[in-house]
Amino acid sequence: MYAEQSGDPDQVAAFLQAYLDKFNPTGVITFSWATTCSKMRVGEFSGGAAVVTATATNFLYAQSWAEEQVTKLAASHQSTGLEP
Repeated sequence: MYAEQSGDPDQVAAFLQAYLDKFNPTGVITFSWATTCSKMRVGEFSGGAAVVTATATNFLYAQSWAEEQVTKLAASHQSTGLEP
């Protein structure tokens, strides 16, 4: 699937979940996406991935994952007394 201006991974996942529910209840479909911008702007680039089954969808958002890793590293450095 492709979107020129904007796409919605949640809608893609809902479509795939409905497909699996009807045609392949034990199937799994994965997809990934990129969020881009025609101009270099902070916060306008990211992406993610999804794992879809007939009953659930799990998302990984790249920016959220990266922010979680920074938080974990900062906490680790604090607990060991190391500079970040």
